[in-house]
Amino acid sequence: MTGRFTAKAELVWYVGKQNDDNSLDALAPYLYALPPPAAKRCRYAAHLASITIGDRALTVVYYVDPKDRHIYAQPHPDSDGFRYANWGLARPAQRDFEDARTFARALFRRPDAEASTQYERWWNRYAAGEMPHLPPQPLDIPSDPARAYQGAGWKSFEDWLVVPKKKDREKQKASKKKKARAATAGRVVSHDGGT
Repeated sequence: MTGRFTAKAELVWYVGKQNDDNSLDALAPYLYALPPPAAKRCRYAAHLASITIGDRALTVVYYVDPKDRHIYAQPHPDSDGFRYANWGLARPAQRDFEDARTFARALFRRPDAEASTQYERWWNRYAAGEMPHLPPQPLDIPSDPARAYQGAGWKSFEDWLVVPKKKDREKQKASKKKKARAATAGRVVSHDGGT
């Protein structure tokens, strides 16, 4: 089976990475815009599979990029599943801040991620596709999260990538409780029985 990719970029589901032992290193599948060079590499390495979404069995074409062994999938163009709305082959809305940050932190914690304390530089390199060993950037996570999530939970690139240590999380909780108590104390009205 040869792929039906053309030379242009296409929306695909990123499925995971094929390891040396042929096992799959997978995240939950997500939409990705496959760039033309990868589409050209993949088009000759397509295979058929069947998967179930909900109660429907769908025929899938999956593609292995021989360069980095990333695996992508699409509904087969000649199948009923190609028109199945749940495939969502359209650009998705931006992911909410908490979910996007969870994804970014999971990437940064991976054993194959490069350790760095230059968090903004690390993210920019990832978003530019300079870390092909990591899963590619989902379509619903912005390349510039500082601008996209300003006023929606954004603090810093360190907060975006690094899971706070337990001690830091406990300090943050204690600080929130202290502020809440102070705010409550400021609203207390003393009653002296009307005298």
